[in-house]
Amino acid sequence: MQRLRAKGLRSSAPEHQKLYYSVPLGLFYFHDASKAALLPKEEGNNDVYYAVAGDDADFKVGGDIAALDFRADLPNLKMPVLVIAGRFDRVSLPRYAVQFKRYLPQARFVMMEESGHFSFIEEPDKTIALLREFLKSSQ
Repeated sequence: MQRLRAKGLRSSAPEHQKLYYSVPLGLFYFHDASKAALLPKEEGNNDVYYAVAGDDADFKVGGDIAALDFRADLPNLKMPVLVIAGRFDRVSLPRYAVQFKRYLPQARFVMMEESGHFSFIEEPDKTIALLREFLKSSQ
């Protein structure tokens, strides 16, 4: 990927996509790469993704979504908020999820210590119990 980036190719380039999809998902999305087999096999719509998030969205968000910034409004939310992050998430990095503590001081923040991007796959019992408890306490 670094060589493709050095050539100026964006993450939406077919060459980048081919390489990206040749790497096992477990390397990016999971703490335990063997759990990747449990992820449903669905293909997203990359045309829509790159149209909304920019043609280099895997490295830098651009497009229409780049101008959206609701952080200043987050402390004004009145409903209960639960933020769940996976300690080993290599897509939505934990250091960014932790920032929600600053922007959503009223939120409950939980770091899933044995998960990557999909805690409901890697720690299903803990995730479901957490969601049930949160929903019950939010009534």
